[in-house]
Amino acid sequence: MAEIIQLGAWRERREAERSAPEVERLERAIARLDGILERVTGHTPAADPRLETDMLAISGAISAGMVDRAAVLAEELARRLENRAARQG
Repeated sequence: MAEIIQLGAWRERREAERSAPEVERLERAIARLDGILERVTGHTPAADPRLETDMLAISGAISAGMVDRAAVLAEELARRLENRAARQG
């Protein structure tokens, strides 16, 4: 049967999730990625199969509610891209 959604309770949960340390960690990692992704790849992420796979893994972890895992994956990807940028000069 249908489920009734209590918007007030949902908003409270969303706000609590947003302020959680793991969410803040994920947001910082995504901001790092956002800053370096286009600079390093020079094209869309879909043109790089490994990059696309990494982005899908991050998205999947977020969808599954595994925010800590998503943050780790995003941090690792950002670190690899930063290393690639340093090698490219």
